[in-house]
Amino acid sequence: MTYINTKAAFLGLCLVVAMSTNAQRIDTTTKNADAELQYRKYMQKRSSNLTGGWLLLGIGVALAGGNFLMNSANGWNGPNKGEGMVEAGIVAAALSTPFFIMAGANKRKARLALKSEKLTSNFIYRQRAYPTLAICIDL
Repeated sequence: MTYINTKAAFLGLCLVVAMSTNAQRIDTTTKNADAELQYRKYMQKRSSNLTGGWLLLGIGVALAGGNFLMNSANGWNGPNKGEGMVEAGIVAAALSTPFFIMAGANKRKARLALKSEKLTSNFIYRQRAYPTLAICIDL
């Protein structure tokens, strides 16, 4: 076999293995297994989102604070040390916001799952036709 055929065979094997695996656990031991499973799933997502949000916020504050301490040690005179640290800190802190928002959304979904209410609406899946205008520029 040639190198390309070997890569293609390996890629095909990886796809077959990936398609045949199932990583979700289903609990059927209780009467309300589906509601409890949904609740646990959304609470696990909430926990992961909160962890990511707090981690990014802490990194952002640490970067900005570290830059402040480095520059205040020399009395704010001379060259700026750690030039991109404040910007990176602001970006990291701003990136934590979606994680906190999704944690709140997952908490609400978990509460609704325990009440056995509908978690999604058909509004999301409706397909609407919007008039558009496209311009194609050949280069």
